[in-house]
Amino acid sequence: PNVVLEAMAMEVAVVATRCGGLVPFAAGHEDLVLVEPGSGAALAGALERLARDAASRARQAARARERIVRERGFARRMER
Repeated sequence: PNVVLEAMAMEVAVVATRCGGLVPFAAGHEDLVLVEPGSGAALAGALERLARDAASRARQAARARERIVRERGFARRMER
């Protein structure tokens, strides 16, 4: 899921399919939206909601960036 982490770090709202390591990574967080694989309707709905609601999209993107900086940023890496 590196591309997801990179998008989050760039403060981009992310919609992805519920697969692999993204499921536990997303659990309990509201900084990315996961939809069922193969469900075009779910994907379209999630994208449409974000496209129509700029404030929600901005909040999600900001939370995503904050989380990446907090959990995976340079300062965090130096702690190890």
